[in-house]
Amino acid sequence: RIRRAQAVLEKAERFVDKYDLRMVETLELRRCRADIVAIVGKPFDAIRSYENIIEDAERMRANAIYADTWRVLGTLQFKLEENDKAFRSWNIALGLAQETNDVCLHANLLCDIAEGAIMIHALKTARSVCEQSLSLARQIRHSSLIGRCLLNQANMLVVQKDFERADRLIRRVRHIGQKLRMPTLIFSA
Repeated sequence: RIRRAQAVLEKAERFVDKYDLRMVETLELRRCRADIVAIVGKPFDAIRSYENIIEDAERMRANAIYADTWRVLGTLQFKLEENDKAFRSWNIALGLAQETNDVCLHANLLCDIAEGAIMIHALKTARSVCEQSLSLARQIRHSSLIGRCLLNQANMLVVQKDFERADRLIRRVRHIGQKLRMPTLIFSA
């Protein structure tokens, strides 16, 4: 699948070059390539790509890709245990999401921040941002994000050793995952 995705991206890049497209489409293609680079296990190359995309997106005033790339950069930084950098990146993206009134991005970012806070056992922060994220996800009726928020709540309960309540939430998340036919949500629960 990854090879096929890379081949499609290369074809799209040739199209961009042929027709000299130098706008948001180019940034989106570069972002897809950086995502693939991260997936295939070259995180530092992906980080450099994300940082370049952020610079160009800011210059081009491509606010949506600018904010979301900060979010993805933060997630990758967190996976690399660069927690301070991750939370800084997420907070930059959060400010941009609020500034542009992008409720979906805002809710996703809060969910990412909650996941990070749970992992470092900052449960007070995790609880607060998780509740905010869940409220926004319900407001926009984003079922998979609701599932992620509930999974975060279950993870908080596990950290607090409240396994019975965690189990009930995990069953709800699995039900949502099955309903949406989202194996990633089913198996992460």
